[in-house]
Amino acid sequence: MNKSTIIVYLSDFKLVFYDEKVANVYVKHKNMPFNAEILTQLAKTTKEDIYVFCPDLEQNFKEFSKHFIFIEAAGGLINNDKNEYLFIYRHNKWDLPKGKLEKKELPEKAAVRECQEECGLKHITLKKFLLNTYHIYPFKNDWALKKTYWYTMLSNETNLVPQLEESITEVAWKSKIEIPSMLNNTYYNIIDVLDEANLLDN
Repeated sequence: MNKSTIIVYLSDFKLVFYDEKVANVYVKHKNMPFNAEILTQLAKTTKEDIYVFCPDLEQNFKEFSKHFIFIEAAGGLINNDKNEYLFIYRHNKWDLPKGKLEKKELPEKAAVRECQEECGLKHITLKKFLLNTYHIYPFKNDWALKKTYWYTMLSNETNLVPQLEESITEVAWKSKIEIPSMLNNTYYNIIDVLDEANLLDN
């Protein structure tokens, strides 16, 4: 993921924040100047992608975030020695295991814990940080902005147990060759995770 951009997914649409200092080099989309209040309202109603030029990407994104209930989560892209990757099936979509951070919990700890709980795993080796993803959704009569920290992990367990109370109905190892067929039935932020891990053929 380019460090001069932050992408926030809004259902089937996205809000893309660009660093104004470098954006003109490669951005050809329609764009708008940064305004936190206007963007907040657009994020709740838009039916199209929005591209935003930011004088100060990090600071501007913090200003935007303050208009939402901010939630932090963490998850993992787990592979095994057979070069397979662990997916969960939840709400009729293929997904990767992830969940909210507990109070004062570090993202690394939360990522491992959630993967263990959602997939029935006992032994996971945390490898490295991969990327952050963001998405906005209705939450408790308001709107939430969720930041998810993603990590690569290693596990060779075969006794997989889906966490039914989290609406997970299947946990399965998938080979790299199987991944393209799943892309039409997953989330955009999951595609970003797979792309960052070089699992998609461009």
